[in-house]
Amino acid sequence: MRIELQILSAENGEIVIKETYITKAQYQYDTPDTALMKSNEINVKLIIEGNLERTISGEAKKLAQWSLMETGKDVYRIVKVIMRDNEEDIVREFELSKAFAVDYEETYENEKATFKLLVAQKRDEIKGVKVRDK
Repeated sequence: MRIELQILSAENGEIVIKETYITKAQYQYDTPDTALMKSNEINVKLIIEGNLERTISGEAKKLAQWSLMETGKDVYRIVKVIMRDNEEDIVREFELSKAFAVDYEETYENEKATFKLLVAQKRDEIKGVKVRDK
């Protein structure tokens, strides 16, 4: 499986991390565990993990800077995670239209560096979440 991350910003351009660096992607649709019926308290999240290498250092820095934003138009961005099979066909694509960085971490161990990004869709914009396949 090949996984690509695209983050689109009206003010700061685009952040793209290609499939050679992404090791894991997770989509979460979460409602309260105590809900007895369909809840309006919906959280949609994407968790993306990958390897940090010198060639994507600039893109990783942009992720870190985005995670530090507290206010402004550029806090919310379009985030796409695209999964392709070995033949380049899209298996699944998740798009969050108004996502913000919840958590971002970089881990450095001996000769290995990794990153983990958690983004969430703005709660009152859940209708802007798209799940696509081929």
